[in-house]
Amino acid sequence: EGPTTEADSEGPAIDPETAALDAREQRLRWIYAAVGLSAVLSFASFHPLDVGALAYVALVPLLFVAAREKPLVGIAMAYVATVLYHVPGLAWIATTAPPGWLTTAFMEGGYGVALIGLPLWARRKGGLPLFVSLPLLGAALEVIRGNFPFIAFPWLFWGHTQHAFLTLAQIADVTSVYGLTAFVLLVNGALADTALLLWARNEAREELSLADRRRLGLTLGVPVMVGLALLGYGALRLSAVRRAMDSAGPGPRLMVIQADVPQSLKDGIGMSAVELASENLRLSAAALKWNPGREPIDAMLWSETMWPWPLEDRRPEAGHGVGYDAWFERYRRAVTRARLIAYQKVRGELYSLPKRMNAPLLVGAVDWGLGGGEPHNSYYQLALNGKRYGEVVARYDKIELVPVSEYIPFKRKDSPLHWFHKIMKGFVPPGFEVFARGEGPVLMEAGKFKLAPNICFEISFPELLRRSTLAGADVHVCPANDAWFVRGRRGEVATPTAEIPLALAHTRLRAIENRRSIVRCVNRGISLCMDPTGQIVDKIEVMDQNGVPHDVGVASYMAVRAPLTGLTSFYVRFGNVFAYACGLAALVLFVLTARGKVLFAPTEGVAASEGAPGS
Repeated sequence: EGPTTEADSEGPAIDPETAALDAREQRLRWIYAAVGLSAVLSFASFHPLDVGALAYVALVPLLFVAAREKPLVGIAMAYVATVLYHVPGLAWIATTAPPGWLTTAFMEGGYGVALIGLPLWARRKGGLPLFVSLPLLGAALEVIRGNFPFIAFPWLFWGHTQHAFLTLAQIADVTSVYGLTAFVLLVNGALADTALLLWARNEAREELSLADRRRLGLTLGVPVMVGLALLGYGALRLSAVRRAMDSAGPGPRLMVIQADVPQSLKDGIGMSAVELASENLRLSAAALKWNPGREPIDAMLWSETMWPWPLEDRRPEAGHGVGYDAWFERYRRAVTRARLIAYQKVRGELYSLPKRMNAPLLVGAVDWGLGGGEPHNSYYQLALNGKRYGEVVARYDKIELVPVSEYIPFKRKDSPLHWFHKIMKGFVPPGFEVFARGEGPVLMEAGKFKLAPNICFEISFPELLRRSTLAGADVHVCPANDAWFVRGRRGEVATPTAEIPLALAHTRLRAIENRRSIVRCVNRGISLCMDPTGQIVDKIEVMDQNGVPHDVGVASYMAVRAPLTGLTSFYVRFGNVFAYACGLAALVLFVLTARGKVLFAPTEGVAASEGAPGS
């Protein structure tokens, strides 16, 4: 066979071009796997799957691979992963406005770029650990996302994934949802830092030094200690709030009316305005007849826009009197005599409700711009005085309007950006009205108690409910027309989209932040009362013929006594001081990094540009 040469013992030569292609394919596999895995884990952390524990590792694959890629590749990975989990996570928007759904998902990709890109840049340039920069920046970015003019959209915050962990969630009365976000991102950053250090040492075939072990101890020890502190605070706070509820005395007793009117019927396809009003009046009459124990009612609550005509708001400050008279004259001429008689009948029944139950009625309706100007999405209080039985004594106009559904800026024709208004208005789905922003807060009296309304989408805004609490609210009331987000015809088993449980997660956090009960009164469901600890006191639920409970797509009512505390939380007193402090700290660290300050010793001996894992 002849002698064996040195070349033969080394095997066949490897073609450099083939080796480069193999390395490139391996690198792409890592990139695709990291983006896909982080997108799947992130989506699963939120509703409808709601596996909140996955949020603590959701960003680790993305951070691990992107940290060892070139900056532009990392930015692209962050954008794609963020869009990928927002597309299914916000799919419920497609039930009303498909263009708005995709537009929102692609816009949120920019948030992902900032959240991932800036910490990775600071890590490359100044050695700043991810477990330091990521939580600080994440809290600051979310407070911006939730309050940015026109496109404020405080949904799918990382802190929302922790709503089910009640003890942990109690920190929201100090930090709002942003503290939970910071903790989730702290754990993600620590795990990514740990993985990157271990990979670098393994790749270099080096043993962990004493400095490495100390750094790992700090990196993993900080989130453990913070987590234990949060759980300890939550346990103590739960106990204190429950004691405050026990000593505060009974709260207002509220009668909640939940209609079951699909949006297709509510828009007039198969159901007239008279039928819509009659549905709520019928349920109200049944609730008063049922009233257990015949206990006094402090107020009755109807849902958002359940009264389909304008209401007579004769208060001088409202300026609606002349406008209503003009509207009624036009209406009288436009409808048949039978329809006019039907309208007058249900209007009389509505105004008589406060007298029948000896308590005010709170009802949602559009004000039709009768005061001169744009219409508002409003919530009215009909009280026990006036010559017409019930008289409007208070009105709240929705402040936080849904972007490109209820509100589009630059409406004035002389505005240089009026073209933007015209384009966006084309995306407004049928049934949505473009409203003017209201002012607030507004408090409505229910016996000796003060109720603060916030309408539908507004339950997502911590700052809005905080202002109402500061104004003296004892209980928050949230009427919502969730028919937009419930699938199924009337009489069939209704299927909720992810928006329904997401709204309940927001409700829980708002109750904890303010230490106030929140009563949701919702068309199609879910109507409930959440106490100041974030636990559900009661909700509307009916059993079908098979004994299966249903809380969505049912027409029913409940009487609930909303618990009180009288507490004023840190968050109510000082607002978003935590998120602002996080933003200031992140800014200082990034500025120092940009000026060439090496804040921490590098953790790896391999530069980020020297190749991705597997290359």
